[in-house]
Amino acid sequence: MSGRNTCGTLAAGALAVACSFYTDCPCANQPANKTGGAGGTPSAGSGGTGAGGAGNSGSGGTGVGGTELPGGSGGEAGGGEIVSPGVWRAATGNLAGKSVACGNVNFMSVKPDENLVIASVAKDGLYGSRDGGETWKPLGQGPKSALIDNLPTSILYDPDDSARFWEVGIYGGPGVYRTDDNGVTFSVLGTVTHTDYMSIDWTDAKRRFMLLGAHEQAQTLYRTDDGGETWENIGANVPDTCRWSSFPVIVDQEHWLLGCGSGIYRTSDAGETWDIASSFGGASVPLITSTGVIYWAIELSGGIARSEDAGETWERVVGGGIVSSVHPIELPDGSIATTSADTIVRSDNKGQSWRPVTPAAPYTPAGFVYSAAEGAFFAWEAGCAKELPENGIIRVDVADF
Repeated sequence: MSGRNTCGTLAAGALAVACSFYTDCPCANQPANKTGGAGGTPSAGSGGTGAGGAGNSGSGGTGVGGTELPGGSGGEAGGGEIVSPGVWRAATGNLAGKSVACGNVNFMSVKPDENLVIASVAKDGLYGSRDGGETWKPLGQGPKSALIDNLPTSILYDPDDSARFWEVGIYGGPGVYRTDDNGVTFSVLGTVTHTDYMSIDWTDAKRRFMLLGAHEQAQTLYRTDDGGETWENIGANVPDTCRWSSFPVIVDQEHWLLGCGSGIYRTSDAGETWDIASSFGGASVPLITSTGVIYWAIELSGGIARSEDAGETWERVVGGGIVSSVHPIELPDGSIATTSADTIVRSDNKGQSWRPVTPAAPYTPAGFVYSAAEGAFFAWEAGCAKELPENGIIRVDVADF
């Protein structure tokens, strides 16, 4: 399988799309960006059976494959060939049976430039697998490495330095760690704790300006101008109607977005004043695609919001009860994927309609990632078993994207 690293810029700012914590990474020598049309309006229509049939206004035709899920009206609901899904199998490897804290496997990530899948074992740090989940080895084993003692919520990969990435997490321990040697050694950045997501100004080669969102806390937004050595809480100006200051996005030095769990706020003066940009979206980590389009999950499986103008305007491209509120990802062919209950679903028309690309998992995944090197989706269950179950991590091989 040939993967594609994703790159791009936000239309209204100078920010280069960063390597994200799941599958996307902007880098040089990227093929020309694809341009897509605007999405439609959410439809209440039901999906017909089949992935290959044609349909509109949210109704899929009948064909071979899975079940077409309704999206917005105005875009094709089927079309194209879909290969029969694979079979989910355990990928916990030598981690099975390991004594773990509640949360078990609570997070996974895929390093975009090599065959490295990373999993967080609750309160026991990060583990990496280079053989698709057969064996896992602990990261952060360098002699001077800090112990990662939080529950990771996101990892950001530096688009210009393959060996550098940042880990952000909640509950216990520091909130931010950084590695400059590909996970051999981690160092703590500052004294902040209990944090969800960090945005970095990638236009600054020294990586000094960052924003950091707090976990389930209002008016708590941290800023650093020294690469994370010191942090200042600048959240006092965030409206109290922003329930959680969890998910910041730096568009440029003056323009930022903030996912608040139940909506999205925007500032054009570096946080002095904020306006609500959308009353929906902002429920989890956003996806910024290779073309600069932003997708943001809506809470309580309420659908997905999309912006094509760097967050100035938003539309709901899929309604409630169709997809889950987990972080959506971009696949190598430019389509996007998320979960619908216990199934991974894909949209190749910018969220207007969805079709399954995997069979039902043995449980409802807490999250999922895609590895182009392995040609497989990985998912995990954030349970509270005292020993890590054999299927705590699972994978399913899929057709080329």
